[in-house]
Amino acid sequence: MAKCQQGYVGVSTWWYIEELMGDYAEDYVFLPILTGPEGTKYEGKSNVTIRTGGGTNSGNLSVTSACGNPEALLSFYDKWYEPETVMQLQYGPIGVYFKDKDENGVWNSITEEQAKAEYGKGAGELKGYYEVAGPKLILSDYYSSTFNMEDRAIERLTDLYDYWMPQVKDTSVYPIDCVFTTDELETIDTYRTDFENAVSEQEGLWLKEGGPTDEEWEAYVDMLNNSCGMQELLKVYQDAYDRYKEAM
Repeated sequence: MAKCQQGYVGVSTWWYIEELMGDYAEDYVFLPILTGPEGTKYEGKSNVTIRTGGGTNSGNLSVTSACGNPEALLSFYDKWYEPETVMQLQYGPIGVYFKDKDENGVWNSITEEQAKAEYGKGAGELKGYYEVAGPKLILSDYYSSTFNMEDRAIERLTDLYDYWMPQVKDTSVYPIDCVFTTDELETIDTYRTDFENAVSEQEGLWLKEGGPTDEEWEAYVDMLNNSCGMQELLKVYQDAYDRYKEAM
């Protein structure tokens, strides 16, 4: 971030241009949709794909046999879902990230200017410093009953709907909370690492040297199928997704 704000960086990834690039923000724009050598795009498919963190997901809390009192532990984590508690777990404590309340008794988050003046950090950096990982869930009505949506979130949603969503042709997304059977997890453990490594290696090679030719692509697909378990992985993920849709 320091290098970005000194104008040393050409391309970077962050939520907000202004926060990342500082005084150089006006020199930067969102990266446009990349096209092929002849100006081609993936016609009929998404130019921008959607990825979601999901409303809920499993795996944020595990209770092992070493826990002497699971009931007390779960009672403690229940409190993480109380509106004013989850607000602070997600963003930062009252008195630091949340400074005052509006006329309706709803908390206001710190502004970018306040964060830099008081802590020498942007609001996003401050959130990253104080945010607590673990099981928590913010319901949409909390934004009217407990705390106001921060300026950064409003900016992010505005950019999302004004710039990115018009370039989305397919809103399909694979849910992160699909549940796999023991056998399916074994299949994933067997093949996924080799599959992802093979994809990353070939992707990097083609980005560096150009390609692929039709023959290279066919050989690549054959390798994924015959050596990396692509069809086995596809079946596992498809079966889990079908069960998910049926349950929904």
